[in-house]
Amino acid sequence: MKKCTRCKIYKSLDQFYASGNQSNGKRSECKECTIQSIKKYRLIHREQINLWKREYRKRCNEKNPTGVKRKRYDRYNVEMERTKRRELKIQIIQQYSEGSNACNCCGEKMIEFLSLDHIFNDGNLERKNKPYNTAGTYWYKKLQKLGFPRKDRYQILCYNCNLAKSFYGGRCPHKITNAS
Repeated sequence: MKKCTRCKIYKSLDQFYASGNQSNGKRSECKECTIQSIKKYRLIHREQINLWKREYRKRCNEKNPTGVKRKRYDRYNVEMERTKRRELKIQIIQQYSEGSNACNCCGEKMIEFLSLDHIFNDGNLERKNKPYNTAGTYWYKKLQKLGFPRKDRYQILCYNCNLAKSFYGGRCPHKITNAS
């Protein structure tokens, strides 16, 4: 049981809306009082609400002048985005692998396994110092926009070599065994 702060009547907890701000997880007003206060607010502020709605519709129409609603997660759009990401990754691989399109360490050629590696193992520092996201597709887009800079700092490695390099102190086991 809980007492509504507006009508001062004790009611069961299912008569109150949920709230993350309260210690018991429920709002201080019961559902009936909340609905009444919302209706009262909308009645008093009708012009402001209508103005906001008109501005919102205007902004939406500017973004989408055709009025065709795009389903965000329909199968076509998901496949289209996946294809765009793959094409971008292929571009990155071509630019930073110097034409070999393979892992710089073991020679792996499957696109799905390849990733961009920081040659000097300073990727963590770079991610901390950048004001934008420097991982995955976002980072690839940024590099593309900048014209694929700093080819002396990045290389293409397969995921295994990339992780092994970080795990074994900057040297991949392929390089260690080839050197011995």
